Amino acid sequence: MTDQRTFVLAYPCHYTYGSVGEIVSKFEKLNFKITEMGCMHVNKAFARVHVDAVGLDPENDMIPFGNLVYYLAS
Repeated sequence: MTDQRTFVLAYPCHYTYGSVGEIVSKFEKLNFKITEMGCMHVNKAFARVHVDAVGLDPENDMIPFGNLVYYLAS
């Protein structure tokens, strides 16, 4: 069995509402091993690259809050 790694992104609202701990707890309950965790300010260029990497259009895919790239960089 090969090791697999997954990137989990908590959106800005998770920090606003204080639910990041609850998200981490769900992964721990499923016996996932957290090897690295960090908090960072995301700029628009970084957000564009990662939105594109998951197969979304960084300029046109919208969410209820507006453009996804601008939301992630907020």
